[in-house]
Amino acid sequence: LFKGQYDLCDLEEIGEGGLLFLSEGLPISIHNQCVLTVAIPGGDFFVGRGEIIYQTQIHDRKGFGVKFCDLPLQAKRWIRNYIAAKTEVE
Repeated sequence: LFKGQYDLCDLEEIGEGGLLFLSEGLPISIHNQCVLTVAIPGGDFFVGRGEIIYQTQIHDRKGFGVKFCDLPLQAKRWIRNYIAAKTEVE
């Protein structure tokens, strides 16, 4: 959710400190805050606040780096478990 508008975006990277998502649908600008609803594979999801800290191009699409603000401890655990499980599979 950014300035009252929402978009379904592809998640490119995630970590306990933030994430990188791809979007073409919103006029997103750096140094603004957004509300994120993130679905973790396996059924968990969380809602959190973040600050857009950079913009990049990935696969001919706009990518936005977000730093989490006050992410709940449970969300950090879900992210950590997801990363650990993904690492084991690779």
